[in-house]
Amino acid sequence: MLSWLSLEELVNADAAFDVILMNIHMPVLDGIEASRRIRALPDKNKQAIPIIALTANILQDEKQKCF
Repeated sequence: MLSWLSLEELVNADAAFDVILMNIHMPVLDGIEASRRIRALPDKNKQAIPIIALTANILQDEKQKCF
């Protein structure tokens, strides 16, 4: 199932997720900061969800930020 969720919706979700496809360039909270916040969640299962970063930007510094 593919679903678009805000960080708050992820925090409050009862569902389990297999992977997160994260857009790096988002208007309010960029994907890098959103990923940091997910990794800092108290829920260990949500912390461990694999995050795949997506971007149309191919600059090397953006690539390094994602790693």
